[in-house]
Amino acid sequence: MSAIRRNTLDFIIQPQDFVKEMEAHWTNNLKNTSSSALRQVWDTLASTFGFHIAMHGCETEDSKKTWTVLQPECGTGKTQGAVVFCKMLSELPKEEHPGVLIVTRLTDDCDSIAEQINQLSDKDLGRCLQPEELLQKTRQAVSLYLYIIDNSLHTLDSCNSQ
Repeated sequence: MSAIRRNTLDFIIQPQDFVKEMEAHWTNNLKNTSSSALRQVWDTLASTFGFHIAMHGCETEDSKKTWTVLQPECGTGKTQGAVVFCKMLSELPKEEHPGVLIVTRLTDDCDSIAEQINQLSDKDLGRCLQPEELLQKTRQAVSLYLYIIDNSLHTLDSCNSQ
């Protein structure tokens, strides 16, 4: 559990610890080759995720309108990075877990990511929800991980505008 920091002023997962965990997953589980360029991409992923988790609740009106867009090339581990990051978050006590929402375009992708997170973390945390299920869950206590398909954004926008 050394990869997880308890001090709320620090990133909840240190980028260098994430890079080590990601590299082990990338080379041992996925049988891919690592490189310094990939490690830099993974460091950026972890830093970005960590920054947004640390800043949650501290946003200004301007920052609420700003999205961080990560555009690493295909095959650099963006999805696998999200899976590994979720696995590392799963090591936190439930009350410290920030929650995760991953939006995918296809239900099959949603199911695959949820399954990978569950398998890697050895916990049943990942779920794929359709738009109707998501709206129902948002009115109740929300699980640690939620996955929705892209067309749900339209449903959420129309719901939020009412």
